[in-house]
Amino acid sequence: MQIELTNLLSQHMAASRHITDSLYIASMDHCPSEQIYGDDNLWHTTVIVVSPGVEHAALANRIAAVLRPKNPVLMKWVNGTKKYQANFLRTFVESLRQFPQVYVFAVSATESKIIGSADHFVDQLGLSDRYDAIFGSNVSLGPFFRNSSSKPAYVSLSPKRAVMCMFIMHFVRRMHGAMYEAINFTDQTRPSAVNWNFFHDKFPGPPDDNMALMFQVLCGVDQSRGRILPGYFAEGGTQEIDNLADNLAGALDRGVQASAPLCSNSFPIGQSGFFYWEQWS
Repeated sequence: MQIELTNLLSQHMAASRHITDSLYIASMDHCPSEQIYGDDNLWHTTVIVVSPGVEHAALANRIAAVLRPKNPVLMKWVNGTKKYQANFLRTFVESLRQFPQVYVFAVSATESKIIGSADHFVDQLGLSDRYDAIFGSNVSLGPFFRNSSSKPAYVSLSPKRAVMCMFIMHFVRRMHGAMYEAINFTDQTRPSAVNWNFFHDKFPGPPDDNMALMFQVLCGVDQSRGRILPGYFAEGGTQEIDNLADNLAGALDRGVQASAPLCSNSFPIGQSGFFYWEQWS
């Protein structure tokens, strides 16, 4: 799956004459929320939208102009009317064809699949000696070391939030890695890093809660392919790129919950934006 994605990305970049200075703006959101609810059949969807020059802000504005011509600003998905929600994916697909520099990566998975993959996430994220999960109590992640101190630090949070955080980060790291491999596909002698200025939705809980801290720690564990610098908008729903990721997560999750996904991975290589969607069940 990863090799196929890398090949598709490298073909797209070549066909669209993608030129990068290795710096991207990335936006991410999740639906319904970044935590386990206790329903094995409940789907969760994470969406990452990436572009080198914030082209996905222009994409968001184009979609909004079609859906809301009198007030061309994307709404939060939960506030959208039935007509707005029903027309969003079709409008997104039509609009994405005008933005070859925009990359959309999505994953949908059931809670049973996420929980069942916990050991795989631990292994893939390189946490085998730093992740301590004790049944019935909080998960401990560490030791890690802050730049300002030589003392070991630990993150402690509930297993439900910990496994969701790893599910999301595992996807983030794979998509970041696929872009790195694609950009360096033809020349590995002087590899170009892929750096993401990464805006994600605020995690459940108060600001700077331990789930957010765990995500920040995992973003910095491996920077061999470039950095992932996380942050979020203090006031959600006010930025185009924030609302675009929110709307895509809500729309794709709605489709997969109904067992009727409304998008396909088939887009003309190099002639539109890039769209990729995994579905785990």
